Amino acid sequence: MDSTFSDPNTLALALHMIVFGYLLGSDWVVDQRTFYFMHSSDVTPEERSRQMKSLLLSDQHPRMGLILFIATGYTVEILNGWSPFGADMLPVIWAICALWFAEIWISFLNEGKPWGRTLVTVDMIWRYVLAAFFAGTGLYSLLGGGFYPSSWMGLKYALLGTLIGGGVTVRFAVRELQAAWPGYMQSGSTPEFEEILQRCMYRAIYVTWSIWVMYAVMVALLLWRPF
Repeated sequence: MDSTFSDPNTLALALHMIVFGYLLGSDWVVDQRTFYFMHSSDVTPEERSRQMKSLLLSDQHPRMGLILFIATGYTVEILNGWSPFGADMLPVIWAICALWFAEIWISFLNEGKPWGRTLVTVDMIWRYVLAAFFAGTGLYSLLGGGFYPSSWMGLKYALLGTLIGGGVTVRFAVRELQAAWPGYMQSGSTPEFEEILQRCMYRAIYVTWSIWVMYAVMVALLLWRPF
């Protein structure tokens, strides 16, 4: 066997690319299921509610992908000496990501419970903090502050912070739909409800498409490190 394939740097990069493919692939599935959900006004509210639950379950995959993307990305950068963090930080980073991974499932499965809703709020706060950290340190480096050792890495983490923040805004984009949903379950589809649904879903879709572009740029920066 070629020793290249057993090299830790190569394996880490391969894993990162697999995660990138999983992340975009699963998010594309969510995107297509969203369009199907949007155009299902002829089904019963009960059936559409099942579609919604299935759609939310599918959305867990891009969330898992984000966490793995961060963990494997840090691994690639640290192993290659591109990161401001040393190898001693790898166990810490993976431990934090493992806890976050567990949290997204615990909060998802218990969102209907009071403590589960509290955990969802904590998760949102965590994402805002993480988004601010990545975007702030990235922009600081781009402006010459030097937190990251290279400008491409500063741009990469500025984009990472932006896309995490964008992901959180999706929750706000669909609040109008959440408020209208109980009425839909009681009375069924109406032109007014369908207009709200279309408006909210397209907001979420446009944010998602922007996030895809940011992911692609981040991977390109990691692979080519142009500046």
